[in-house]
Amino acid sequence: MPFQCQSYIESEILIIEMEGKLTSPDDVQKLSEIMQSKYFSTGRNVVFDCKKLNLLVSSGLNIMVRILTKSRVNGGETVICNLNPQVFNVFNITKLDTIFKICLDKEEAINFLKQNN
Repeated sequence: MPFQCQSYIESEILIIEMEGKLTSPDDVQKLSEIMQSKYFSTGRNVVFDCKKLNLLVSSGLNIMVRILTKSRVNGGETVICNLNPQVFNVFNITKLDTIFKICLDKEEAINFLKQNN
């Protein structure tokens, strides 16, 4: 399945729902465009909902780390939720599971951000 992403704002948090395979430069560009168009209208916090994300490669990790950095520089946080075992394994092998806050579901991620920001 090709990569798709939807974004919306909930409780001043930018929620990005990803689906399919985040593997190509065009996919990364989609995420970059969302950040450029919506991030500054939401505040500082981002949730990546990976419930339907099947595959993630280094270019996808790179854009997610850049978004995390942007959030933290602006006093916010980026949280990842709903990781399937294969995608979680990518975070675990790269040790990015120690850098990102990873939650079981979107509700937990939003509650974490509300309590900590």
